[in-house]
Amino acid sequence: MELPVVTAKKLIASRKYPWIDELYFTQIPEEADTTGDKTIVLITSVKEPLGQFKNDTPSALEANLQVQIFYGNKFEGNILDAQLQLINLFISNGWYISSREPNILDPDTNQVTATFTVSCNFTINFERGN
Repeated sequence: MELPVVTAKKLIASRKYPWIDELYFTQIPEEADTTGDKTIVLITSVKEPLGQFKNDTPSALEANLQVQIFYGNKFEGNILDAQLQLINLFISNGWYISSREPNILDPDTNQVTATFTVSCNFTINFERGN
């Protein structure tokens, strides 16, 4: 099973949204352009508890991921519409929207930043040892 952040990144990448310049999971690499010129989407894990226990054995990984959008300073689209595109993509692929935070302005780059949290249960298989 791949990490849920990888699954989420692949889901977003599959749509090839023209307004996303860079797409990362876990962290933004040091070599990335963080001047505020590009629109960057970052997916990070918030928590991933095991769940749906049967006979003291979990059968699901409850992934909760945070999606952050750092809009480029020259973003020419509708910021809310862009967020809703991603939210609808997750919903249509079996994810739930756990929360959405108000947009904020980054004081260092003057980028509008949007954040929402998605969740999804992944089936896992554990073999009980002796």
